[in-house]
Amino acid sequence: MKELKQPYNLTGLDGLVRETTNFERIAKAVFNIITEKVYGSTSTPGLSIYAYGSPGRIEMVGGDSDADIFILESKETKKGTEFRKQFAETMERFDYSKLDLPEWGKLAETEIYLEKSLIEGNQILETRFLCGDAKLNMRLEKLKSKYNSPERAIKNIIFNRLYLDEYFSKKVRAGALNVKYCKGGSRELLFISWYDGLLRLINAEEGELSKEPRFLIGLKKALERNAITEIQYRNAIRAINFLSILRTDILSVNKSTKDRGLTYLDEDTIKRLEDVGYSSSEIKYSFEQNRRKIRGVINKIYQNVIQIGGDLKGPKWKKELSLAQNNIFDAARQQIESTDPTIAISLLWSASTFNKKEFFQELSERYKNTEEWCIIGSIVNSSFCNPEILQHFGEGKAKEKGYGYLLRVIARNPNTPKRTLKSIVEDPNLEERYKAIAEAALLGGIERTQNQI
Repeated sequence: MKELKQPYNLTGLDGLVRETTNFERIAKAVFNIITEKVYGSTSTPGLSIYAYGSPGRIEMVGGDSDADIFILESKETKKGTEFRKQFAETMERFDYSKLDLPEWGKLAETEIYLEKSLIEGNQILETRFLCGDAKLNMRLEKLKSKYNSPERAIKNIIFNRLYLDEYFSKKVRAGALNVKYCKGGSRELLFISWYDGLLRLINAEEGELSKEPRFLIGLKKALERNAITEIQYRNAIRAINFLSILRTDILSVNKSTKDRGLTYLDEDTIKRLEDVGYSSSEIKYSFEQNRRKIRGVINKIYQNVIQIGGDLKGPKWKKELSLAQNNIFDAARQQIESTDPTIAISLLWSASTFNKKEFFQELSERYKNTEEWCIIGSIVNSSFCNPEILQHFGEGKAKEKGYGYLLRVIARNPNTPKRTLKSIVEDPNLEERYKAIAEAALLGGIERTQNQI
């Protein structure tokens, strides 16, 4: 394939690389300062720091973004605890919207999350080593290799396709879409990065990735595989470039307002954008046009993932998945009972989407004792999930290490009993991030939870 020239001057994409590079420079400088203070040397035995999230993928927008940092320790030590404290305090002095530093970070914990969780497991898989103990990093990379697989990657993409579409529908405020959390919004770029990761696993690619946004690598691979056309490739890059600039500017104009860190394209935000040179008559139109182009490419990539899954798992899997996702009435009639998680979650989501309440409840009873994170997530997210099942998971499996994020999903379900919400909020063994949604639901009802990210 001939070398592709960039469509035009991509100032938005250049900004992602620049912001990520600046973030790394700051994080490494802080690391060096705190290392000298706490360890009295230039090394941190048993401790390393990483970028994750958008900086991990080299996709960090400007304006007022979050600082996503992960601190890994081989085991808990006094020096490690002090390092974490001082590092966090120093990083919070910089002008980021917020510091996202997970409370957990022991090597044994990372293994639990890699084995059990999709959300935190994904965070670990996308970590990018910045500095610290290189030997410890090698141990983490071995764990990544142990638990990552094409099967996990496919399961992750299928679950998140279903989950995020539902999640996006709830991230609307007074009719205004969220530039990050909507179909074709910046959160959807994750699928292109996950697609690249899936192909790396299948092709057994090793070594460092190039210093460019992960979605750009994924788009190039989608073009090489003929999953998208060259026109779609070029249009997607232009659209992502537009979205990156728009989101950066929204974060910037919202910085000193009540909407700090939020990216709703509502009237207040549009007025602020007008003050920096945007045309109010063109903002929504341009956003709609560009997000549709991005969504179109995401759809093509998703279809290619299904094709890859069929190649790996066989025609029976592909047929059952198609039936589960596209014809739930026949799927219910034929009583598909696959043990494959991707089939199970597709049945659950389709039963919920197409109003097959009795079939959904039959499925939720069938999978009541599952260990699969994605199946539990599919059950407790549904409006058809009854209070007993929500209580079963909310006071049981979801409180176990590795399943905590599911408590956030459970707390957003209007069917969740107050007893279960209180059980979550009052549990001293749970991290605050897992309690936040339940607390919001208790204080202000289900509508209050929509303000929580």
